[in-house]
Amino acid sequence: MNTNKLKAIGGLIAVGIGVAAVTGLAIITITRLKTDETESIVAVTSSAFGIISAVVGAYLGIKITADTTARAGENVKKAAVAEHEAFIAQEQVSAMEESAEKRAPEEALAIKTAAVEAREEAARTRPPGGVA
Repeated sequence: MNTNKLKAIGGLIAVGIGVAAVTGLAIITITRLKTDETESIVAVTSSAFGIISAVVGAYLGIKITADTTARAGENVKKAAVAEHEAFIAQEQVSAMEESAEKRAPEEALAIKTAAVEAREEAARTRPPGGVA
């Protein structure tokens, strides 16, 4: 089990315990009050719901932020891999151009022209930000 899942389960357990504690305290307080003290019962119930809503809202907000951050990190890794692969491809093209100049100087110009056209085409079809 990875640490993110463990953190998520731990956070959920903490929220569950907090909600159970507030609910239990509210129930105990309401049962101790006399039945004719409706204003106090409403105040206790409203406060309990407010606390529960705040705790659950905070947990969900933190959870969503953590998940979004994790996904962003994965996308950064993918972008770095794609950039590295593009660099390797560029190095391979350069090596082929040099090899072509040595083996067939008369055809090297045609190969270089094709390489330049391929680079320009790749640049035109690349999405904004430079990563596919």
